[in-house]
Amino acid sequence: MPSASGPAPDTAGEYADFLNVCKLLRALQVRGDLVMGQCKLPGSDDLCVEVRIVGGAVESDEVKQLQRLLHLADDANSFPITTEIYGGQNDRLAVVPRSLIACFFYVSQSVEVPVKDEDAGRVTITRDNNGRRFDWQELLGGLVRIESAAQRPENAYAAVKYRSSWFYIDDSNLMSKSTFALLMQLFALQAGEVESRGPILTLPVGG
Repeated sequence: MPSASGPAPDTAGEYADFLNVCKLLRALQVRGDLVMGQCKLPGSDDLCVEVRIVGGAVESDEVKQLQRLLHLADDANSFPITTEIYGGQNDRLAVVPRSLIACFFYVSQSVEVPVKDEDAGRVTITRDNNGRRFDWQELLGGLVRIESAAQRPENAYAAVKYRSSWFYIDDSNLMSKSTFALLMQLFALQAGEVESRGPILTLPVGG
């Protein structure tokens, strides 16, 4: 769902196929039927990450659904991942990765906005194709949930006060805590090491 990579959109857009692919890949991974490794891109010496389906899972319904949703060959049990978009090729999986700032925008959709801020028109309320309020947890799948409260929460893993409301991750929400920790690690990796410099001394010239 590309629209989730920026400020909250007015409409939810199409996301069902993307969500189904994520669920299928996760189910195969949990069962041990999916492994990842390194390979050469077909017709090239460039190295890339490869997803491989192992064992009897190749004939499973989950794999057949993946092949259909990702437009892969019916007999494909492995496919390299590339960031280059090729038209009409069914031997690889082309992905468009999100930037870190896009990830933060995506996670921001999990914030439970106080009713008073919605009533004041301070936020965009995303709606589905039928005009109903869209529940972002349908897409986020519980990866992260940021709650809000009028008073400082007692059982918060992380909390911040903004415009007289508190926004926080509950200390018992293990999935949200893991997602938050991963984002902090990615942020630290991208920030890198900041070179420290001592003070610059200047001397007057000419007395």
